[in-house]
Amino acid sequence: MSDYDYDDEYEDEQHEEVRHIEDLEPVVLSRGKLIRLAEKSPDKFDDLVRKCFVRILTKTDKATFHSIYRILGVVDTEVPIGKSKYSKRLKVDNRSERTLECIASEPITEDEFYGWVNNAREKEEIIPTISWVKHRAAEIRSALYGSTSNRKSKGRDDDIEEGEIGPSRKKSKK
Repeated sequence: MSDYDYDDEYEDEQHEEVRHIEDLEPVVLSRGKLIRLAEKSPDKFDDLVRKCFVRILTKTDKATFHSIYRILGVVDTEVPIGKSKYSKRLKVDNRSERTLECIASEPITEDEFYGWVNNAREKEEIIPTISWVKHRAAEIRSALYGSTSNRKSKGRDDDIEEGEIGPSRKKSKK
């Protein structure tokens, strides 16, 4: 059983790994969602974000000046001594440490997703199961909106006024 398995009512999905961008999106946390989790559930923050994923700017292409992002797993969190909950640092699976300001607010792209999948398979890393993603997304919704929430994981989490959580397929305005 992998770190990302979750034994629940999704028998067919119990051991099925994520294969599509939509499968992983509910557990790719944006900067806005991380900040709201730190505000609304400071005691549960570490457990909620550990094993989830973030989109981090890794470099800028010198020829095209386009930003290059990677999807990285959250390994651990820490708060620098004497700092507020907004000063949290995330340790990601390339073993670097990032502040919340380094986390992207935009949704992941197809290229980033398939790059992450290919990299994980190449390194023989564990890929989360669909049932684990659904369970963790429900935990995050509950932490953000309360346990009585019936919201679905379809809208971008930064679209809080729309009352939904999770990434959407909206194009960013440039």
